Amino acid sequence: MISTPPAVFETPVEMGHMPTPPLDAAAAVMPADAPAAGTRVLLPSLEMPTLTKADLAELLFDRLGLNKRESKDMVEAFFEIVHDTLVDGQDVKLSGFGNFNIRRKAPRPGR
Repeated sequence: MISTPPAVFETPVEMGHMPTPPLDAAAAVMPADAPAAGTRVLLPSLEMPTLTKADLAELLFDRLGLNKRESKDMVEAFFEIVHDTLVDGQDVKLSGFGNFNIRRKAPRPGR
């Protein structure tokens, strides 16, 4: 399963920009369905189900016209190559997607 970390958005101050002065409450126009101040809003992409290897194989089947067995084998081969490369101590860099490496961390005490 591929899991994505929650989205973290920086405030303008954290990004190095000066904040804009607050608007006068009477001048601010908010849509009727806007969430209340302080309410946590989840983005639609965070509510979508997890993308699995079976889903990836199905997408290859649908978009590339491979048969289901070829699609499944291709996904399995991809992850096997990534796994073996990481186990061998090398980094995996997928341009436009991310960098992967195995880090050794000191154990931490349990609760």
